[in-house]
Amino acid sequence: MKSRRRVNSTVMRMLSMTSRVLFAAALIVFCAQAGAAPSDCPKITVTCPDYKGPIEFSATVSPDNPDVKLTFQWTVSRGEIKSGQGTPKIIVDAERNGKSLGASVEVSGLPANCANKASCWVSHF
Repeated sequence: MKSRRRVNSTVMRMLSMTSRVLFAAALIVFCAQAGAAPSDCPKITVTCPDYKGPIEFSATVSPDNPDVKLTFQWTVSRGEIKSGQGTPKIIVDAERNGKSLGASVEVSGLPANCANKASCWVSHF
């Protein structure tokens, strides 16, 4: 009877260790598939224009690190970028005709594993 108890307790210990290893492996795979970025990655946001003012979009990378040289590549859904390509702020020449207007930015110079894109859309602009 004692040998049976030892076998059962050994199996239980092995099972619990195996379960822990499988859980850790599953967690690593899940995080890798989800594209989990490290906590030291900055956040990129794009500010949309006010309907009454100039059509201006601006990007903010926070926290700001003045030692890092960032470049900004903008695209707009319609209209033309009149100024600011390569900088955090653009001015767009587009007709205000009730259609949506959007701008997207891709920021270069961030760590390779960090998200580097953001966008903003104004509907009925």
